[in-house]
Amino acid sequence: MCGKKFKVKEYLVKQGFGKYCSRECQFAVYKKKRFRIVCKNCGKEFWLAPSVAKKKSFCSKQCKDDHERDYVTRICKNCKKKFLLPRWELEKGKGTFCSRECYYRFNGESSIEALMKRALEETNIDFEREVQIGKYCVDFLISGKKIVIECDGDYWHGRHQDKEKDKRRDEFLKAKGYLIYRFGESEIKTSAKGCVNRILRQHNPTSDRNPS
Repeated sequence: MCGKKFKVKEYLVKQGFGKYCSRECQFAVYKKKRFRIVCKNCGKEFWLAPSVAKKKSFCSKQCKDDHERDYVTRICKNCKKKFLLPRWELEKGKGTFCSRECYYRFNGESSIEALMKRALEETNIDFEREVQIGKYCVDFLISGKKIVIECDGDYWHGRHQDKEKDKRRDEFLKAKGYLIYRFGESEIKTSAKGCVNRILRQHNPTSDRNPS
């Protein structure tokens, strides 16, 4: 690199060393050979050796993951805040609301909750809607009983983070002595009355009623 003569031990030459007199000269050569890359995700410039430059398009694993997830910016229909959504979820028709809470505030009673409500009414079971228990609000509470019915939408309860929230919620309610029945969107739409009958078979909420 610099043309300066220097001494090096023979065994190092045999191992492939001895080309440069110092690290400064070695790095100077590498710097000239490096390729300038622009990160496809964040636009940051970085430099790589020729041997790996063609294989790299991102400055970090985080940028690679973020780019491959292909997030799309959306605006919540309820709170008007911007949020990111994976494109594959957008293509499935999601992305109108940033959270389950915003969905409920905007739409009120969901379609599966309406089906469950009708099934409970037709079975002559007394119930309460949207009951606050501690820091949680349950979908249905059988009157006079510690029986909770939760209606789980496929989207809001299908994601990993929401499953964890539901688990913590159930643990809290069970510790308070509540019996919890969770029904998914598909089974409620198939037969809400069948869901209610399952509760009746396992624990009849009307058993303590006086005959009319």
